Amino acid sequence: LAKEYGKLGKALGEGAGGNVKVVTRPRDKQIFAVKEFRQRFAHESAKDYSKKISGEYCIGLTLKHPNIVETIDIVYEKEKIYQIMEYCDYDLFAIVMSGKMSQDEIYCDFKQIMSGIRYMHDLGIAHRDLKLDNCCVTAAGIVKIVDFGSVSVFKYPESEIIHEAQGVVGSDPYLAPEVVHNLRYDPRATDVWSMAIIFCCMFMKKFPWKSPRPNDHSFQLFSDTRPEQLLDQANASATTEKKSRTPGPEKLFCNLPEEVRPLMRSMLLLDPVRRMDIFECFHDPWFESVEFCSIENGQVKRAAGHSHTSVNADEAHIAGLEKK
Repeated sequence: LAKEYGKLGKALGEGAGGNVKVVTRPRDKQIFAVKEFRQRFAHESAKDYSKKISGEYCIGLTLKHPNIVETIDIVYEKEKIYQIMEYCDYDLFAIVMSGKMSQDEIYCDFKQIMSGIRYMHDLGIAHRDLKLDNCCVTAAGIVKIVDFGSVSVFKYPESEIIHEAQGVVGSDPYLAPEVVHNLRYDPRATDVWSMAIIFCCMFMKKFPWKSPRPNDHSFQLFSDTRPEQLLDQANASATTEKKSRTPGPEKLFCNLPEEVRPLMRSMLLLDPVRRMDIFECFHDPWFESVEFCSIENGQVKRAAGHSHTSVNADEAHIAGLEKK
């Protein structure tokens, strides 16, 4: 690793699957992010461990999209396994917590992440662990999805069969309720729910609830008086009723700009069958109108009307924020 990519530098972040550090390649001084995979668990067979890591690496190699971090190489060294990836200047979590984001920047970042997820779903792959911590941002303002250790392949090429996922995977505040309550679930719908939570977090700088479980008071308020059968009337009620008198879910939506509420309502439907899928989201009138930064022919194409937030190097990544 050191010979080809340089010595491990400062920590960028850490998760259940391993920790990520920065390296600078000696021959051309190019910076990369390196994930050192976790050690094999005592109860885990060597075969299962190898399958998990090679699976994550292969998925990463397969995904080629401007809004997905590029996976470059894998290095086996003694007892350790390292994955080499494209380096991003900032973690989205750090940018959000800076409190400097404009409304148009939030819209842009959201549409960029949604574009990456649409690409994944089109390939038959669901992420299953979408959260601010798993999105990073380049200096040019391009948002990239990272960490494919929890993905679910729900559809294989040349097949029309949808394979359900199982198990509680992801972080509590971002979980869709069916992940907690159902033995099996459609992972496409859970990604859509998590994306709506990401949007709420970017806008409000806090989670709507800690967990989508009945014992969470905030989630209980959201779901108890859920007027899903009154969706058509929700637009009018949200603007005319005072916040204190709005039904449970509208208390959340009242914190969001009026134009985004119809989409958020459809992405946060408790019933995953009725929840909007990623492709339908792109036909929402507000969402269609959002100008977003992109990459075309290798060049960054900036959207008009906004700039992207930058933060100091010691606050750019989650590891730096945790030290503070």
